[in-house]
Parts: sequence; C-alpha cells; structure tokens
Amino acid sequence: MLSRVIRGHEFVSRVVEKGAKVAESLELGDLVVVEPLRGCGVCTFCNDGKFVLCESGCDIVGVFSDGGLCEEIVLPDTLLYKVPPSMKPEVAVLVEPVAVVVHAFRKIEHQLKLKLKNDRLKREEKVLIQGGGTLGILSILLAKLHGFERVFLSARYEFQKNIAKKLAETIGITLHVMETKEKVKADIVIETVGGSASTAKEAVESCQNGAILLLLGIFDDELVKSQNHFPSMLQIVVKELIILGSNCYDRSSPKADFDESIAILLEHGEALSSLLISHIVDFNDAAKAFEYAASKDHHGAMKVVVKM
Repeated sequence: MLSRVIRGHEFVSRVVEKGAKVAESLELGDLVVVEPLRGCGVCTFCNDGKFVLCESGCDIVGVFSDGGLCEEIVLPDTLLYKVPPSMKPEVAVLVEPVAVVVHAFRKIEHQLKLKLKNDRLKREEKVLIQGGGTLGILSILLAKLHGFERVFLSARYEFQKNIAKKLAETIGITLHVMETKEKVKADIVIETVGGSASTAKEAVESCQNGAILLLLGIFDDELVKSQNHFPSMLQIVVKELIILGSNCYDRSSPKADFDESIAILLEHGEALSSLLISHIVDFNDAAKAFEYAASKDHHGAMKVVVKM
C-alpha cells in the first residue's frame, strides 16, 4: 500500500455524474458497489476475467490508487455493480468481503470435484476455519451454503467467538468453537489471518493427510520467517497436501464472484450486517475508524464503516 494513497477498497457509492459512453443501465442517483480491480484488459488473465492476475500488474482501487475515502471518485462503469433497491448501504458494504470468500470456496469446490470425481449431497469433510475476523466469520456462512456439516472455528478474541456462535445459530449450522489450546485434524483448513501470525504453520499441522489447505490471509513473509512461523515443507510433502492461494475475486465463473455475493446478501445480508458491523463513524471522524480497527480486542471491532 502506498503511503499517499487515499484508502478504501470496500465501498459503496452513489452515481452523481456519468460520461457519454457509460452503460444506460446506470442512472444518476444509483447506489453501486465497486469491484476495485483494474487490469490491462488485454492479457490472457484479463480476458478470462481474472484481473487480479493481470500480466501487467493489477491496480487495486483504495490500495494502489485512491479509493473509497475520497469525497468523489471517477471510475469506469465496468467496475460498478448496481445495488438492488431492497438492499441497504450497510448491507451493500459487505459485498466485497463476501466476494472474497465466495472466490475461496469456489476454489475448494473445484479441488473437491477433482479429488472425489463426483458430487455428493452430504458433505462429510471436517472443515477448520482459522481466524474470527470478517473473512473467518463469513467462511462459516459459505461452509453452510456449500453443505459442510462438520465445521470448526479457531478465533483469538472472545467477542469474535460470540459473533461466530450467533451467526451459526442464525443460519442453522453446527459450529464447534475451539478453546485456545484445542487441536483438531481437518480435511479442509481455511486460513484467514495472515500478517505475522503463526496460523500458516498451525494450518499445516492441523491438516489431515491429503487435506486441502486454502490460504486467504495476506502474510508478511519476512516477519513470519523472523518469528519462526514458517510452515513445515516436509509436512506439506509427506502429507501430500493440496495448497491453494486465494486472492480477491474474479469473473471467470458463469456468475461473477460479485454477482454471487450480492445474491447471498439479498438473503443473509441483514443478519450479517447486524453481526459484523461493529462501528459506524462519520467521515469527519475517519481517524477513529483506523483506531478502532487497530485494537480489535480493546474496542471489540469487527467491521468498521465510515459514513459520508
């Protein structure tokens, strides 16, 4: 992330002006969510809808270029998804993170089909989700939607565990929230923490032989190495693990990840919004949002929203 970039890659905006070539379906006053990935548009990956893998490098709006905390922003209409009239902005702001998890579970689904060579109505795999932040909590919902019935969650903070339990009760899934030193061997492990955490190392240790390990968290390699948190390459080989990386979202499926996210939120958005949005701050107090997010345990922060 560049220091002078105005942040915000998860955002909802309203159309206030439009160029002559903008799609007729977008009208002034429309509420839109932004898929913040800009590729070259001509390479093999971009042509497949995988902009995050662009051969020329992907610009992530709000990370590498100015984003949602701008008072106004000019973007191509190809990045915009119209928010359904029945969806509140407090729900629409979750489209981006839900799309991240939609993308991750599509990767898992693909590997399971390759591995099992059939589709089953009953899912017997034991799924371990590492991390009780937004992506970890959303993974509980996606596990339910994909039919998994044996789901475990490892979370650091008590307030995260409580949110996870409330969501599980709401959507009707049996969730085992693990104690601090509790261990489990899983068939699918989903790591959502990243940073300098030891979770990648612990994920490999938690994998059953032949398991699928999906890495969703963004790690700082140097910090992971310096703190001896690097996973065992030997275990990865000996256990014959299937390692998947999942970054952002794409449009390679018949239904784009953002479209699938919007569909999910039309059904589950109100419940997710009430559980995940812990703070809403005014734009003039935006600095507080970063303060809350930086000390999750002190403020009980999950998803912090800045409202203009």
